[in-house]
Amino acid sequence: GWHTVSASPAPTATIVKLVAPKTDYAFQVRAVDAVGNVGDWTPVEMRINIRDSSKSTISYSGGWTTRSKSTAFGRSLRSSSSPGAFAGATFSGTGIAWVAPKGPGKGTAEIKIDGVVVATVDLDGAKLKPQQVAWASGPLAAGPHTLVIKVLSGVVDLDALLILV
Repeated sequence: GWHTVSASPAPTATIVKLVAPKTDYAFQVRAVDAVGNVGDWTPVEMRINIRDSSKSTISYSGGWTTRSKSTAFGRSLRSSSSPGAFAGATFSGTGIAWVAPKGPGKGTAEIKIDGVVVATVDLDGAKLKPQQVAWASGPLAAGPHTLVIKVLSGVVDLDALLILV
């Protein structure tokens, strides 16, 4: 069924909803302005697909190893400490996120979407935290895209990619 959730303060209101991978969701949103005018309902449908780091749908180059890890998706993750090594994936969707552990001694990586550098991500942190969203894209136009994660320094891990379709 439908649930009503109010977000405030407007206009920068954000609602966070935890969703399960590989599950279809449908949302409806509408705006209400400061004087009470109510907009039309707009449907939003989404599904999140997971690409585990051990699957052939992610390509690796330049020195990645597979490590067994009970806290990882699929019980393993890929790691590299070779500057210039990269992991890449082509996907169709409107968003993508990189899941990796963050913590002491973790490194930095460069993110490219469709050949354009969009971020540098630092995975270092005071306490080890598995299954963290290390980086997430903004909205992407529907269609095929390419993601590349390039190791810059330290140890960079790839646990999974989450693709919004």
